[in-house]
Amino acid sequence: FPVTIWYEDGQLRYQLDNWHLKMWHNNGQIAHERIPTIVSGDELIEKFWDESGNEIEATSQKVTINEASLHDGLAGLYEWVAQNYHYPENAREMNLQGTIYLKFGVRYDGVIFNIQVIKRMEPPCVECENEAISMLNKMPIWNPRRINGIEDFTYLVLPLKLSLAN
Repeated sequence: FPVTIWYEDGQLRYQLDNWHLKMWHNNGQIAHERIPTIVSGDELIEKFWDESGNEIEATSQKVTINEASLHDGLAGLYEWVAQNYHYPENAREMNLQGTIYLKFGVRYDGVIFNIQVIKRMEPPCVECENEAISMLNKMPIWNPRRINGIEDFTYLVLPLKLSLAN
């Protein structure tokens, strides 16, 4: 989602690309740059320049991100899914197997929202997809994503592999 804005005279004014921000003075000198943690690791870096191009301030701030998780982490998630997904009988009889990719959000309070199938299994099984969505709607509260200790929302993708083996 790159965003670019120019001054009326055509001079570059503002550029945002993947949360990497750059701003320029109207004389063409860079004024501000913010380098996000996704580029620089675990530090948010900000730099500022005057209209002559002299750096006037540079700051960095360590950012701690704890991703959303179900109790007991990834192992707990897979265990919960194994115990709560009920293979549709019709799909069993037709020996339908494959992987369904589900995208869902985890709100700041740990509640699951906006569940979507983003990739169907082949051959498609609508009953399997509906069961997967129903299962996710029954998920317990998650530990929300935290940025510097503050709860945030996030989206996750869950590949749900359906197999009749065992």
